[in-house]
Amino acid sequence: MLNKTDSIRLVRYTHEGNLVFYYLEYQKEIIYLNIDTRSNNYEEKSLIQTNCDSLKKVQTNIDEKYSIIGCDQPIDNNILIIGNSS
Repeated sequence: MLNKTDSIRLVRYTHEGNLVFYYLEYQKEIIYLNIDTRSNNYEEKSLIQTNCDSLKKVQTNIDEKYSIIGCDQPIDNNILIIGNSS
């Protein structure tokens, strides 16, 4: 059992250029996730709070995706997508 605690904040941009904040905190084998869309001018403003089981990394020839899995609420699981620049 891991007793480490860590946190990270990710910022994603919508197609319109609005910010969506992802706050992840890992604590005692649970990932606490807050998704803050309150600065989005084109969609409903919300603060989603959920608990998730793990992160999964999927590598392809085109990109690298980090998905969050096993969340209490249905969400867009792809929290980070890194495109291949070659």
